[in-house]
Amino acid sequence: MGPEFFGPEVALSKEEEVDVILQKNDSGVESVLLYAKAWSKYTKDLLAWVDKRLGLDVECAKSYVKMAESAKTLASQQDYMPFRDIYISTFKNDVEYSQLLLQTATALQTNKFIQPLLSRKTELDKLRKDIKEQWQREQKKMQESEVALRKARWTQAQKRDEYYKAQSSASRSQEEQSKQLDKKRRMEEEALQKAEDARDQYRACVTDAGARRAELASTKTGILTQIRELVTQCDLTLKAVTVNWLQLQQAQTVSLPVHYQALCENAKMYEPGQRYAEFVRNLSKDQIHMESSSIDERFPVFNKRSTGSTSSHSNLSQVSVISGDVLSGDEVDSPLGSRPGKRSNSATDIQGTETQADNSSKQYLYPTQ
Repeated sequence: MGPEFFGPEVALSKEEEVDVILQKNDSGVESVLLYAKAWSKYTKDLLAWVDKRLGLDVECAKSYVKMAESAKTLASQQDYMPFRDIYISTFKNDVEYSQLLLQTATALQTNKFIQPLLSRKTELDKLRKDIKEQWQREQKKMQESEVALRKARWTQAQKRDEYYKAQSSASRSQEEQSKQLDKKRRMEEEALQKAEDARDQYRACVTDAGARRAELASTKTGILTQIRELVTQCDLTLKAVTVNWLQLQQAQTVSLPVHYQALCENAKMYEPGQRYAEFVRNLSKDQIHMESSSIDERFPVFNKRSTGSTSSHSNLSQVSVISGDVLSGDEVDSPLGSRPGKRSNSATDIQGTETQADNSSKQYLYPTQ
């Protein structure tokens, strides 16, 4: 009969292929139990590392916030310092980054990493323990069945030998007295009966051992399927939390390169001495403003505003140049700051003053001989 009568071969899936390999392996169950134990220990170490890492992140974030807030306060109080705005922006970014670290740590400590992975590990440990106990019970039953089978085989062989001996003895005693012959025949029949009983017992043990072996194989298949399915679920959980971890780590740092690149380009555009020059320019303006304020305080007459055009003309007509309402530069610099004259009360005083000033000028220009 050609191979075409068997039909096309059905390709096994990856899962079925793995199960078949383990089914043929005498220590397949023990091997997968060891793998499950190793997976659990690996996850335990991973969870411990993540927990310590997140703890350090939280401590670091809190320290970042304290340092950044303190440095930002100090830098904000310093004017005209180079790169002050850049460092203040960096301090603010440290605060935001620290807050993001705290949020990420909280998420990973709860439903994004630790909790789901820890639940899977606990589930795997429980199943591994139950399966190990179940497999040990089935193995013990199989061992007991094999022991009974070996004992039945030995008993069968022994009883068969005894029967052969009794049969041989009965054949040699045919010429003896009938009484002895009957005794040996009874012994032969008893030996035959025992041999048959032993044979039946052996066959029963063979049947029981076969059933135990089939039951053990079925249990093995179920155990291998259970462990494979749960390990797959554990891998899916580990995959999910790993993706969560990496995505959150990326979210923490994705804005940092762009932020620091922008600050770097800004720092490159700075010209050395630029802030110093701004300080000097503003310092000159501040000095002028301070001097003007000082003069205004010493001579408040410059700060007075006229209430109307009539009062302004009236005040101007009443001011005497000699009386010193408006001081000359020498009088301003005078240590006593005294005024030599009194305020004039009429236009006549102003005209007289002008006449005196003209005569004085003439005497100065044309002195008498």
